[in-house]
Amino acid sequence: MKKYLRKIGFLTLLLGIVNQISCDSNYLEDVDVLTALDGNTFYQSEADAISAVTAAYTILQGRALYKVELWALEYSVGDFAMTEGGFQYANFPNFQFDNTESQVITNIYSDCYKGIARANAVIDKVPQITFTDNALQDRIVGEARFLRGLYYF
Repeated sequence: MKKYLRKIGFLTLLLGIVNQISCDSNYLEDVDVLTALDGNTFYQSEADAISAVTAAYTILQGRALYKVELWALEYSVGDFAMTEGGFQYANFPNFQFDNTESQVITNIYSDCYKGIARANAVIDKVPQITFTDNALQDRIVGEARFLRGLYYF
């Protein structure tokens, strides 16, 4: 019995220490900073511009574009149509699909337009920021223009 009480006491002490280390009284104040950000107040520095163009890139990592759905859709219209799984991609080549079965096309379009909106925000707001290196500013705007073209494609 002493063995179990010692373990319980040690775990309680460890949890108390972890709680003191990980949670300070100011952690809720950061929430106010995050909720106060909007498109008019965010673009202030070079770091903000880099974060914004990175956000435009993150759409490419979503399931709808280059991870799953776009590849599966393009793959299914060829000779290797997929017939396994919950949604039958094989219905696409014969134009027998119903978008209520799956949100594949809706997901692809909505992710593309999210990327277009993010790229447009970078193209619109970044030139107003004062940069120490104009080449960095040109690169960020150029990347955003490329991404916008890719999402439109």
